[in-house]
Amino acid sequence: MSWLLWIIFISLGPLSLGLWHRFRAGSFFGRRCGKAPNVDMTGKVVLVTGGARGIGKQTALAIKQMNANVAVLDIGFNDMEKLAFVEDTGLEYFECDLSSQRSIENFVRQFTFKHKKLDVLCNNAGIVYSGGLNTKVTEDGFSRVIGINFLGPFLLTQLLATLLLASPCGRVVNVASHQHENGTIDFENLQSFNLMDPLPYANSKLCLVLMAKKLNRILTAYQQKGEALAVHPGAVYSTIHKNTPAIFKIFFVPFAWLFFRSTMEGAQTSIFACTYPDEQRRLGGTYMEHLQVSTSKNPLSNDEELQDRLWVAALDLCFKGNSKEKCNFTRLLSAH
Repeated sequence: MSWLLWIIFISLGPLSLGLWHRFRAGSFFGRRCGKAPNVDMTGKVVLVTGGARGIGKQTALAIKQMNANVAVLDIGFNDMEKLAFVEDTGLEYFECDLSSQRSIENFVRQFTFKHKKLDVLCNNAGIVYSGGLNTKVTEDGFSRVIGINFLGPFLLTQLLATLLLASPCGRVVNVASHQHENGTIDFENLQSFNLMDPLPYANSKLCLVLMAKKLNRILTAYQQKGEALAVHPGAVYSTIHKNTPAIFKIFFVPFAWLFFRSTMEGAQTSIFACTYPDEQRRLGGTYMEHLQVSTSKNPLSNDEELQDRLWVAALDLCFKGNSKEKCNFTRLLSAH
């Protein structure tokens, strides 16, 4: 009986602390968080990946309310669900699997047929675990974590370069994570196939930060008005955790409910990064969290040599033997 009392006692401590934390924040159902200001986005075309669920959906809906033309890409809907989603949200929906280069290329063909410019690309989609096993691979032979979180968004951004450069100030926002501070880049094992290793997620998010900084440097070097930056949404309980192994969920779900942000709160920095007026500030090349510019504790994130090397490695992985290599930013800008 004594061991049962100890379990109850140990459990009540974190529970009480979590409830008090929520009470101090003003709600038992979500911590109070800063809110991105409302901006007139009339005439802007915005694309949010992973935009049918979680943080991506909240980001897309908020920007839609600012009068932008917002499209989302996602997977997992049948035809009836797609129709219901479009009717309920007013968002434009595209089916695209970021783990598949073929699917990404098909999406880009559809999107460029309907749109002649892209003002904002929000690379939001991502996973933490690939069904619990990081050894699972994409159809192109990449680890699913690095494929979906980095190589897919990288290829998508490259193939949409023409539309982004057609905008007066095209912007790319990469939704990274605070976990990038634990990441590293091993070019001998860039795809991170280790079983149940938490590092592939951290590494993939570091790649997104490095990608944003490198892209912003390219745009600046060619005197473009476009920008690229990375954001951290905070600790958020969302659909990104759906593939978390069941044994972890037993402990994770109650903890996340108590201490993590809601998807609406977590979307605020992404919303701000996608919508701040071009003429008011220049935030390209920065890393943001809590609605403000932050400083990464990982010195690798500002290593320009590493940014350059990763960019070349990603181009080689995404475009090797692909005739669409001419679509990347460097080639397009060099042609001008």
